Amino acid sequence: MKPTLKFLERVAAELSANHADDMSDVVIVVPAKRARLFLRKYLSQSINKPFWSPAFFIMPELISTLADQRIASELELMMLLYESHLKVTNSPEDFSAFMKWSSIVQKDFNDIDSNLANAKRVFADLRDIKEIEGWSFNSENLSEGQKTFLEFWSSMGAMHEGFTELQSQKKKWSYQGLLRKLAEEECSIAEAVNGKNYYFIGMASFSPAEQKLIEKIGESANCRMLWDVDKFYLENIQHEAGFFARRAFKNSPPQNWIGEYFANGDKSIRCYECATSVAQALALCDQLKAMSFDELNNTCVVLGDMTSMEVVLSNISDLSVPVNIAAGISLKSSLPSKWITLLFQLRVKLQKSKGSIHYKELLNWIHALAQLKYHASKCSELMMKLRKSNQVFFDQKSLVKFAEEFVPLKNALQLLNSEWKVDAVLLRLRNILAEPESDDAFMIAANHKMNEVLVDLSALCKEHRYLEDWPAVHGLFDLISAKESIFYEGEPVNGLQVLSMVETRALDFEHVFILDVNENFLPGSVSDQSFIPNDLREHHHLSMPIEKEAMFAYTFYRLIQRASDIRLFYSSVSADFRGTEHSRYITQMTAELPQYNSGISFEFHKLKLKDLQKSGQSILNSDFARKRLDEICKAGLSPSSINKFNNCPLDFYYRYIIGLGEEDNPEEQMSSATFGSIIHHVLEKFYLEHKGNYPKKSHYESLKNSLGERLKIAIVNEYNDGLIDSGYNRLAISVASDMLKNFIRFEIKNLESRNSDNVSSRLIDVELGIRRELDVSKYNWSKPIAIKGKIDRLDEIDGVHHILDYKTGKVSPGDVTLSKDIAGLFQSKMSSKQLQLLSYLYMYAGTGIPVEKMQAGFYSFVNHGDGYNFLEGKDRSVSDATLMEFEAALMEWVEQLYALEKFEHNVESDYCEYCR
Repeated sequence: MKPTLKFLERVAAELSANHADDMSDVVIVVPAKRARLFLRKYLSQSINKPFWSPAFFIMPELISTLADQRIASELELMMLLYESHLKVTNSPEDFSAFMKWSSIVQKDFNDIDSNLANAKRVFADLRDIKEIEGWSFNSENLSEGQKTFLEFWSSMGAMHEGFTELQSQKKKWSYQGLLRKLAEEECSIAEAVNGKNYYFIGMASFSPAEQKLIEKIGESANCRMLWDVDKFYLENIQHEAGFFARRAFKNSPPQNWIGEYFANGDKSIRCYECATSVAQALALCDQLKAMSFDELNNTCVVLGDMTSMEVVLSNISDLSVPVNIAAGISLKSSLPSKWITLLFQLRVKLQKSKGSIHYKELLNWIHALAQLKYHASKCSELMMKLRKSNQVFFDQKSLVKFAEEFVPLKNALQLLNSEWKVDAVLLRLRNILAEPESDDAFMIAANHKMNEVLVDLSALCKEHRYLEDWPAVHGLFDLISAKESIFYEGEPVNGLQVLSMVETRALDFEHVFILDVNENFLPGSVSDQSFIPNDLREHHHLSMPIEKEAMFAYTFYRLIQRASDIRLFYSSVSADFRGTEHSRYITQMTAELPQYNSGISFEFHKLKLKDLQKSGQSILNSDFARKRLDEICKAGLSPSSINKFNNCPLDFYYRYIIGLGEEDNPEEQMSSATFGSIIHHVLEKFYLEHKGNYPKKSHYESLKNSLGERLKIAIVNEYNDGLIDSGYNRLAISVASDMLKNFIRFEIKNLESRNSDNVSSRLIDVELGIRRELDVSKYNWSKPIAIKGKIDRLDEIDGVHHILDYKTGKVSPGDVTLSKDIAGLFQSKMSSKQLQLLSYLYMYAGTGIPVEKMQAGFYSFVNHGDGYNFLEGKDRSVSDATLMEFEAALMEWVEQLYALEKFEHNVESDYCEYCR
């Protein structure tokens, strides 16, 4: 079957047939920038000789050129709108409050201008509606709230008039405002367009203002519309995708540009349900890697949620074709933006709290600074200091001390000086962003773009003094960073195309992959916020939700109408972990398309994350990392470090290679680790009193009677006694007391049983540090390796040494059952408890005690009725051979650790604080 000609290839053929000799008088208006690039490519292929290129525009560029005036940025327009608000309102709001509703007003103004509506009449009607809905403004006694409400609605018309006047005075126009000026005013554009040939290519629709301007252009130039629609949705009057085309064509449809692509040929439409957006991205990448070179060069990937772009790009870097991206990554999602956003949030709270900062907010900000590679080691030291201080709030004096102690961080920490003004902070920010050296192209681009944003923000703050308020600066920065994007560079018309849905307009591909085909993306919310109710919008012929939905529908169906291979991915769980559903377009297509054309097939697949390739952060195992491994192995590996690696290698890297240590945050709500430390502290101090002997029943009774005082001492040492008087912490202490009482009852019962059987008991030691070096020469290894740990309690019962470890969590029989495969303990995170007990036995055997004269076990405070749970073999006993097998497995694990290519995050594990 002959391949279907792409829309822009047909356009190129039409243009070359009509203007092959000279295109200098041709003006082409396309719906998106990427369409302009592809049309240029097809034109050069069609004509195949040197020629004068036509002029290419998208609609805003055309309007700006015809008016010979610049279209202002959204930020500039917001400032003009605020100036208008100040002039027409008796009690204007401050800028930070104004920003919360200004975008809604600006959109309503744009709707009025693009639809050529009478603004005075619209806002007069709006004021009347608000009067009817609430109360009569003609009543004699109005409350202050009613007066404020009345003033707002009464000022809308004057605000629009003032906004338009300011645009004209300062020559800073919105697109819709400038468009209306061109369409309605008597200003002549005849000279600019005279004798030219205007082609409007693949447009979905035109607003009334655009339509009127095109008619005005047509009075002095030749105008042609080249549409791209299909009979399937055009002739079905209920199908929203054909809404605009049916309205535009009326009684004269352009038959040459109406296709029957859905009726003819085969289409394979495959729908994939994935758990999350990350799972979608991984499934997409797996399928792209299975495609050929030619297929990839005719493939388009459409991203709904741009946050998945990094996952996609990191997993398709080895494709055989270039990857070209028309959709940029929002500056707001970059590390510099996140760090500055955290700073501005802190500045806002400093303004309100008179200089105090909550530890979590300070930690998050310093962590973000470390990620920017700004003296990362010093940032790590400061974070550890903050955690160990167990202080909840830090005042300005504390921050000054930190700046003096951590001198490399002084420039950054001074940004938290509550006395500093906006200008000083913005200047310091630019200097700090210039310091880090990075070979990451994206980070370099992000820092460069952020510097531009800070320059613009600084200029605005100097021009408008009301921006000295930190909430206003914070809100303005959020707005700017959300609008700015960082774009990747590439050869835009070759290779795999990664686009937003908007950039697909007028383009065609054989293979189309669309991510996030959920209802919240396609079509998404079709009801934008507006101060103008729908009944009034309809009366004044303003845009309605149906038009937005029709635009989404047309863009989607037009993209797939020539494709033969369509793959749609959607999530079953949303970003906030709520259930979500696939787009209505999937339901609509499955109901309609197979009946329309039997050659269109549907398949539904449910993908699980375990079926996909693993993706996550990773860090190369560098010379620095191996040097640190030398130091760690020489000092002694601990069972917890081995288990940490088995759970997440990247977590191991941050905590042991970098040396960030265990998570040790100040706790307003007591953590499980702190809860366990408090219980350990009580028992450690008690048993130390009886070291070398063994507690008697009277001693345990005394312990029980003094639990309150002992717990208080433990809390002072391990936590903060000022945070236990209420709520969760008070309940936790009560639970700890009950657990210790159960333990005391068990120990008394155990002691009585031994005494009745004349079994001797001796307490050897408490919190015993233990270490054993491996004989590495047996394994052809030259570097020293040791394993170390700490035993909670060591008893000698009837000549057998009991190695005891307390657990405030649950211990199941499987946790103390040793399997045949000792090496497997070093590979599974589920074997952490067996590995811990076996390592204790191995280390203690190094003291010369025979293995048959020792046992290692846990006492669980949760299932306390089980008593001590000692390690036992399911099909074997713990012997010298078992310990040698353990040593060999440990040695093999170390060798694998050194040979590791990179430390990667384990996607099946929870993100730790450092690799999230």
